[in-house]
Amino acid sequence: MDAGRALLTSETSTDLRANTVPVQTLSVSLATKVRGLVVDDVFQVEPEVTTRDAAVQMVEKGVGSLLVSGGGGPIGIVTDRDILRKVTAAGRDSGRVKVRDIMSLPLIGVTPEATVGDAVKEMVGHGVKRLAVVEESGAFVGLITMTDIVAWLARQKELSDSLVDYFLYDLP
Repeated sequence: MDAGRALLTSETSTDLRANTVPVQTLSVSLATKVRGLVVDDVFQVEPEVTTRDAAVQMVEKGVGSLLVSGGGGPIGIVTDRDILRKVTAAGRDSGRVKVRDIMSLPLIGVTPEATVGDAVKEMVGHGVKRLAVVEESGAFVGLITMTDIVAWLARQKELSDSLVDYFLYDLP
């Protein structure tokens, strides 16, 4: 199975005459383009903002990361985990430590035409949970997160299960 194909398979055995659960095999394709999963409403922060202010902004907006912008475009990303590990757990003063001092660099990304499988491969390969989605021209499109991908996969499985139920039990 190549990187562009799903690893998600659900199987149960059955005998329809015994009125048990039918065999279900779900093979969700990860060949879908990331363009359809991109979050384009991304919150940004300047590199000179304190990590305390960045953390407050994340809490107020209900997000786990902020894109760090400077020089006309995104230059990095700061996550709640960055603040926790590099500031709080290190005993540093979040009112003095700047986002530029702890942000993750470089900003790892994929194009909108990359597949979901490609995005997962990039995340795993770089040990990140968020990717920038950037056009070939360099124009920033948005972010895709591991959470977005898992939620999408869950919706695909739910849809598949519903279709199987409909065709097996509800179709006249």
